[in-house]
Amino acid sequence: HVNTEINHAKVSLNAGIDCPHCTIKNDDLSNQDYSGLDLSSANFTNTSLTNTIFNGGDLTGATLTGANLSGATWTDGSYCRLGSVGSCLPVLREFHINTETNDYQNNPSVAMDDDGDFVIVWASNNQTGDTNYGIFGQRYKSDGSTNGTEFHINTYTNDGQRFPSVAMDDDGDFIVTWTSINQTGDNFYGIFGQRYKSDGSTNGTEFHINTYTNSFQHIPSVAMDDDGDFIVTWQSFNQTGDTSYGIFGQRYASTGSATGTEFHINTYTISNQRFPSVAMDNDGDFVIVWESKYQTGDTGYGIFGQRYKSDGSTNGTEFHINTYTNNSQNNPSVAMDNDGDFIVTWGSNNQTGDNLDGIFGQRYNNLGVTQ
Repeated sequence: HVNTEINHAKVSLNAGIDCPHCTIKNDDLSNQDYSGLDLSSANFTNTSLTNTIFNGGDLTGATLTGANLSGATWTDGSYCRLGSVGSCLPVLREFHINTETNDYQNNPSVAMDDDGDFVIVWASNNQTGDTNYGIFGQRYKSDGSTNGTEFHINTYTNDGQRFPSVAMDDDGDFIVTWTSINQTGDNFYGIFGQRYKSDGSTNGTEFHINTYTNSFQHIPSVAMDDDGDFIVTWQSFNQTGDTSYGIFGQRYASTGSATGTEFHINTYTISNQRFPSVAMDNDGDFVIVWESKYQTGDTGYGIFGQRYKSDGSTNGTEFHINTYTNNSQNNPSVAMDNDGDFIVTWGSNNQTGDNLDGIFGQRYNNLGVTQ
């Protein structure tokens, strides 16, 4: 059936007959399995789909008017927005992001606004013909279609720019940060950034983030609140005079002006603290996590964190995140919801006894209590 209005469609659908662009009205299709059927652009009106299965079916462009979706499931084809009225949208399976495919593209970072529009940034080698890495990006609409073309982010292009991190506010304004080599003429690494408006146009010019410029500052992480205020963190070598890495940060207002001064984040300073990750809630409260060596008295790395209030003051003390402490736990990542609840993930070596790395996590509420 194509472009057909059907009352009491169960017989046809149960027979495995595709029905793209059909109007299916006033029917009870509960507890059925229509996996694999083509129902693209179908209109389900006053139809019950309770506990109905559409796994692998094509529901692209279908609409639901007064339909009951309670318990319905669909995977690997299309998905529907939950509710008594909604529309089905195409599932975006794995897709290729970078347009430039010569040489290497790596170190991606992604951010999304309240409407589901998103931006992805990455490092690309030799894309500008200078044999160095540069920072590039691609914006997307909430339906997964590209919004404009791939764009070059860093203005300074000598030596190399790598390890980008991106954050976006509710309205779609975003900030990209990265590591740049020798940009200040000192042969060291530094942290730089570029702000963008929601339409993809630049907001101001490329700017230098770290104040302390001796030795190496690199591997930034950035987070942004609802209003566009943001925090940038990074690892800095020998900044406290101890010939090791520590975690530092700088807060910014939504205008791009620095809020306060560069600040030291980790309290424990023996050996290395590195690979920071930061997340921020709607109100501007934030949490920073990192890996720290020897802090638990063993020879490996562990995962630690520090919570902050929106005014930049600490909220509690530095805290240990991983419970399993044998071997090493590395490369943490953190995400936070609008209310300040957060989750930390990391890699852990041999935790399951197989001599391999696995991924582990810990949830926290907005009071910093494990969940």
